[in-house]
Amino acid sequence: MKNTSITSRNGLLILLTVISPTLATTQAVAGSAQDAKIVMITATPLWEVLFVTVNKAVTNPPPCATATRDRNRFVVATNTTAGKATIASLMMAYATQKTVAIYGKGTLGSASPCDLWGDTESIYAVDITP
Repeated sequence: MKNTSITSRNGLLILLTVISPTLATTQAVAGSAQDAKIVMITATPLWEVLFVTVNKAVTNPPPCATATRDRNRFVVATNTTAGKATIASLMMAYATQKTVAIYGKGTLGSASPCDLWGDTESIYAVDITP
């Protein structure tokens, strides 16, 4: 079953690349940190957002994400269901020192990947590995 979903995903990616070259190029302007460890989690004073800092350089951050590029920092909303689920996963990864891959919102081709905090890319997805 796993191979089927991977094949479908790859087929969809190929289809999107053929149909929409602009979407494929936008995906290149998204920050990601692979095989990283979370080294710091910081909340704003009113807990609007949570910053996550990793120990690896973030590759391909969008131009707005100067703090993502310079400080290996991402941001996540604290007031949404998706944000709360992401925070729970990030806290678990931090507490257990699991390796993570964090993908920025620019992965979606978003016109505003730094929508939560002007100089930091918002988190789109997180993978946690042992």
